[in-house]
Amino acid sequence: MASMAGLGPNPYSPSYLPYGTAKAGVIGFTKHLAKELGPYGITVNAISPNTAITPRVKKLRSAENLKRIAEMSPLGHLIEPEDCAEAALFLASNKAAL
Repeated sequence: MASMAGLGPNPYSPSYLPYGTAKAGVIGFTKHLAKELGPYGITVNAISPNTAITPRVKKLRSAENLKRIAEMSPLGHLIEPEDCAEAALFLASNKAAL
């Protein structure tokens, strides 16, 4: 599980250097592993969500901050934790290999 934080800092959020660095590592590792294992028919993927609207996020962020983060998303809204779960289930299924 990666994160959009691995692509760069969020301008509306404090910088979490260890978190962002770790997620950038997950993204890079995924790309290299996919290249190495692809010839063997093994798929490697990472899910890189933006902010998911969890109870923790609701508690830590103001409504104004959440609105700005949502506006940065291509779809214009925050995701639900279930969205990440559905993506993970798909990638773990045989359908993802097609």
